[in-house]
Amino acid sequence: MSTRFAPLLARTLVLVSAAAALCGCASTDLWPLYERDQDSLTVAYPFYVREGPFRLVFPFYCRTNEGRDHHVLWPLAKVSDGRLVRAAPLYYSAQEDRFTLLPLIHQTPERTILGVPPAYIEGDFLLVLPFYLQSSGHRFVAPCVYWHTDRGEVDRVCCLPAVVYQRERDARSLYVLSAGAAWGGKSHRQWFLPLFSRSVAADSRKLWLAPYLRVENQQESTTALYPFFERSEIRQGTTRTANLSVLWPFYKRNKTVDARGDVIDLRRRFLIFGDRLDQNGMRTLSVLGLPIIEHTRA
Repeated sequence: MSTRFAPLLARTLVLVSAAAALCGCASTDLWPLYERDQDSLTVAYPFYVREGPFRLVFPFYCRTNEGRDHHVLWPLAKVSDGRLVRAAPLYYSAQEDRFTLLPLIHQTPERTILGVPPAYIEGDFLLVLPFYLQSSGHRFVAPCVYWHTDRGEVDRVCCLPAVVYQRERDARSLYVLSAGAAWGGKSHRQWFLPLFSRSVAADSRKLWLAPYLRVENQQESTTALYPFFERSEIRQGTTRTANLSVLWPFYKRNKTVDARGDVIDLRRRFLIFGDRLDQNGMRTLSVLGLPIIEHTRA
């Protein structure tokens, strides 16, 4: 039926056009079969439409935008001013300096995103699954190698969890399992945990040689032989706090004195029992830190 109807429709349209021409008609309106005037022509809408620079041969071709845009198999393909703008569903380029080719590339003046499985690139970000990652100076190579560069110089290298090398300005540090060293600048450290640790700086020193500890700096002085005793002095402004722990956790004492040597706070503890004497002469007895008896010294 359709193959018979098409030639019949074509012959009918030809006859209508010829009749309109013989009659000298400036316009003919038999829409949607035939419509014609001085600047336009429609035949079997929407299969052929001409209106000035606009053309439509549905669904194969369409010309729009004063003749600058050409659509082929609309809306799949579009050419604008001689440049391919769209080839759906893969290629899109709304502006001349940017385009997208799905799923592989997206390019703009600011960045380029490239995805070619298993790789992905965006600006300075690069991912190659599952082996390599790069982002803003960071690098990671599976399964355990990592390094970081700053201004073109490597400042950190890791082979996790065994080896870590780090550079900070003039200082360097190296970790190998539980051992390590740091040097350069005004300080240096060495350690072999949990048995040994030593650090020396311009105004501080620390030594840990299990079970011995010695700390000395501007605010603190500590000497300990665990668990037998720990003695420390904390300096803050004009006050000094002397802490003493014997046979931890049995005995502990904290005494704070002012610049004249007067006691302003005294705390003592034996296991769960403790007492406190403050600078106002108030003495408090407690169990597990809870006050039991409070009275003022006579």
